[in-house]
Amino acid sequence: TDTCIATVTVEDQVDPEFVNVPANITLTCGNNQPTWTDPTVTDNCGTGLTPVRTDGTGLNSGSTFPNGLTTISYSVDDGNGNINTASFTVNVVVDNQNPVAVCQNITVQLDASGNATITAAQINNGSTDNCAI
Repeated sequence: TDTCIATVTVEDQVDPEFVNVPANITLTCGNNQPTWTDPTVTDNCGTGLTPVRTDGTGLNSGSTFPNGLTTISYSVDDGNGNINTASFTVNVVVDNQNPVAVCQNITVQLDASGNATITAAQINNGSTDNCAI
């Protein structure tokens, strides 16, 4: 009979994984307040990991974003030396398309003082704009 002692070392070499990272967002027509839900993380050796924002923009879901492209970035460290990152973009596009004005003629009657009142709806004949009228 004989015995021996062996040391078994278990190492975590698997990166944590991001779940439900928002898709890239494109906004137009003066709508520059995107909303999203922050991603969550799964890991083979634990739970409760919270991603950390790393982009430094200070812009959160619902904030007013500037025109152009902004990258929102996250990082997570599982505490065992395994790190993962994820990101998406918010692109605020400037409305540079002119509206199309379509008018129609109307006939009005003047009052005793020689005045008449009309509304835009009375002369509008199907005007359009890519960002609504």
